[in-house]
Amino acid sequence: MWPKKTRTYGRKRRPGVPVVAPVFPHTIQYNEQQHVWIIDQTLLSCSPTEYCCLKLLLEQVERCVPYAHFIAQFQEDSFADGQLQKQAKMKVAHLMSKLREKLWPLGLDIGSVMGIGYILLRSASAASSDEHAC
Repeated sequence: MWPKKTRTYGRKRRPGVPVVAPVFPHTIQYNEQQHVWIIDQTLLSCSPTEYCCLKLLLEQVERCVPYAHFIAQFQEDSFADGQLQKQAKMKVAHLMSKLREKLWPLGLDIGSVMGIGYILLRSASAASSDEHAC
């Protein structure tokens, strides 16, 4: 069995700062060599590019990650040409769509920030079920 690395992503308590209910109270484990994530004991198998892009999103929870960071995962050579940049953004959009399908059952979603990039959010269904539970 491969060693698990555990990390909880989300807001942390800070002394003297009011505590806001965490947006992502998920337990997240990963194995970089196998390109897998375990989110709340659910295995997410990813391609190497999906793995890296999801890592970028998890490192910037609730913050927009610019397109350039995702495009760099494809190791595209030049983006000076507008047509190449458009194709790279289309690749990223396709990849995000595939990641969304994997994350929705876990209560997570990826939002598109038009013209800027993507942001990892709690899905609307998960947020509404949490509100009803209170």
